[in-house]
Amino acid sequence: MKEVSQITMIEQYLSGAVRLKEICERFKIHRATVWRKIRRLREAGRDGLAHGLRGRPSNNATPDAFKKEICELYEREHRPRGVCLWSFYHQVVLNLPDHISYSTLRRWLRTTDRAG
Repeated sequence: MKEVSQITMIEQYLSGAVRLKEICERFKIHRATVWRKIRRLREAGRDGLAHGLRGRPSNNATPDAFKKEICELYEREHRPRGVCLWSFYHQVVLNLPDHISYSTLRRWLRTTDRAG
């Protein structure tokens, strides 16, 4: 949403409807940043203003194989015995070397249920 309004303001600046100072004040950015955005807009169009890493996975993302292993462990060994997710989290997940929050574990299992 923020990018769209920046694009609109830059286009208005190029048409002469808005001053450079107004853009800088509204978005709290330096005028050099506005000039860079103008150059990218001219070179690559509106897509040039999108963040370069958009759509790529985070470097800090948990590997899919690890997520799958944790979900399968719960489904295979703990759910059939009636162990609630909270107990599984405290017995198994908290003892793992990588920290995973309870809400993350719930989200993983929810998305696994929908996919399977």
